[in-house]
Amino acid sequence: MRAERAGPWRPAIAELRAAHAALGGVSLVYRKGMLDSPAYRLNHEEITKSLEEGIAFVERMNPEEAIPDAFGHVAAVRFREQINEHGKWRDGDAVVTMPARSVFVAAGTTPNVTYEREYPGTFQMDERRRFFKPHVADRAGDGSLTLVPASEGFFTSYNRDGRHVTYYGDNHPRYAGNVVKAMASGARRLPARGAAVPGGRKRGDGQRDRGAPRRNGSGSRPSSTTTSSPRVERVDPADADHRRVDCESAGGRPAFPAGQFYRLQNSKRRRPCWGPARTARACSWRAWR
Repeated sequence: MRAERAGPWRPAIAELRAAHAALGGVSLVYRKGMLDSPAYRLNHEEITKSLEEGIAFVERMNPEEAIPDAFGHVAAVRFREQINEHGKWRDGDAVVTMPARSVFVAAGTTPNVTYEREYPGTFQMDERRRFFKPHVADRAGDGSLTLVPASEGFFTSYNRDGRHVTYYGDNHPRYAGNVVKAMASGARRLPARGAAVPGGRKRGDGQRDRGAPRRNGSGSRPSSTTTSSPRVERVDPADADHRRVDCESAGGRPAFPAGQFYRLQNSKRRRPCWGPARTARACSWRAWR
C-alpha cells in the first residue's frame, strides 16, 4: 500500500539506498537526541526523507578525534557518549570509533552582529539582543524613507545620510533555523529592497496583472512586436555541458529586476524517468540583457 502511494519515487529511493550501502553507508551523528535537533523541530521532513534514503541517525555522540590513515587522510572518527541529566548534557563513559571515508562537519550558524558589539548603538537589536531588529521601509512622496519596526521587514534600523542596510537568511530572526527558510527570505526580500531604490516599488505595489504590458517612458504602451518578439543575441558555450544565452526584449527590459536570472534544465529530456543517474545537461539563460 505504501509503495503504491509512493508512486514512481519508490525506485529512485531504492537506488539511493543501494548507492549509500555500496559506499559503506551514510551516518548523521548528532550530539543530542533527534527530538532536540533543529531539523526535527523546524523542518521534520528533512529527517523523514533522510531516513527513507537509508541515512542512519546516530544520537547522543560527541566527536573527540578524527583518526588519520598512513597517508594523512581520515580513516575513522572517535565519539564519546552524551548523557542528559536534568536538561544538561555531559560526557558519558562509552566511546565509539566509527570508520569513515569522508567527514562533513555541520558547523551551525549564529547571527553576525559583530558590528553592533564593536560599535554599540549603530543598530537596534531585538529583545534578546541576538538579531538586528527588523524594519520595513515606507517611502514618502519626496523620496525619503521612514523605517518602521515590523517582524516581516528586511531593513535594519540603520538610516544615515540616505544609506540603509538590509539583511536576510540566517541573520534574520524570522528565517533562521534551516536552509529552506533562509532561501525563502532571499525571494521575499527583493520587493522590499525595491523600496530603497530610486524609482523602485513602494510597499503594496506589484498588484498589476502579470500579463499586462508596462508603459514605456513616453507613457504609451510598447507595441506587440517589441514585447512578444524577444531575440537571441548571443550563445556562449561555457563548457561541454553549459551554455549562456543572451536575449534582447524591449518589453522585458523594463520589467527586469536586479538579480533576476533563469536556469533552464533538460535533465528529463530523452531519458527514462527512472534509470542510472546521469549528469543533467543544463544551460543558464540570462533573462534580459
